[in-house]
Amino acid sequence: MNDKDIKKVVEFPVFSGSEDFSYYAEKIPGCFFYIGCKPKGVEKAYFNHHPKFDIDEDALLIASKSVAQVVCSFYEWI
Repeated sequence: MNDKDIKKVVEFPVFSGSEDFSYYAEKIPGCFFYIGCKPKGVEKAYFNHHPKFDIDEDALLIASKSVAQVVCSFYEWI
């Protein structure tokens, strides 16, 4: 992944998500991050568990590259 792949980094306000990830991370160290996937031209998107949720499929490539970067960086570190 390189700088041209990242269009913008936005700090998101803290909110109470309904994820169980924190319970997994108690047992196995982990990393959790959000990848923006709001469809182009949509002002206010629905969250992923809503029946009207839609995704900008271009975000799937960015998400894949992000996860790959974390994994590769980990293996470079150890």
